[in-house]
Amino acid sequence: MDEVVAIRAHRPDRRTLRVHTMFARQFGAERVFVIADEVTSPPQSWPADIQVVRITRDKLHQLGLRDDLRDSGWRCGDYAQAVLFDAVEADRVWMFENDVAFSRLSAREFVSFYDNVAADYISFGVIPLRSSGFWSGTLSSRGFTGEEWHCFYPVTRVSRAASDASLALRQRVQHVPSALMQPNDETVMASAVVEAGLSVYRLEDALPFP
Repeated sequence: MDEVVAIRAHRPDRRTLRVHTMFARQFGAERVFVIADEVTSPPQSWPADIQVVRITRDKLHQLGLRDDLRDSGWRCGDYAQAVLFDAVEADRVWMFENDVAFSRLSAREFVSFYDNVAADYISFGVIPLRSSGFWSGTLSSRGFTGEEWHCFYPVTRVSRAASDASLALRQRVQHVPSALMQPNDETVMASAVVEAGLSVYRLEDALPFP
């Protein structure tokens, strides 16, 4: 498949199932996946008609990722996309957190505004990270020499190349000692794609309404 849609979730609660039903109706069930965090939360039993890709400790080890970072299964959204691309043959994924809501237009209509955008990474607020920013230095203190960038992660579109770049950066810095906390997904992802010279597009530059 060229493009799939994924929902990040912990468990099959009412909200997640409602979002999945909506996405399956609009995009086709065969294109919709749930990425289930089984590192932060215990394994869950999901309805048989939902395609579930599970973030497990074993899978993180296979991908060369640490499983002992605090809240890693959720705070590290780059883990989610790496696990998805490992499991699914797709060129790119629209990834949504399970509390994202749509008004004035459907999810499919929203996504369609970016159908002709060929960027490797689409996210809201992709900008250089300010020196006073909360996550500032979390990469540079671990030997990263590029510019630190930031974005917002609830809605993103990620190409396989962009995911590979973020995975490589995460692997590069995750074991380097630092007095600062480990970088979050928004810092790793935005910084990785810029460092790799991949194309970036800001979600807000094509919003369908003011």
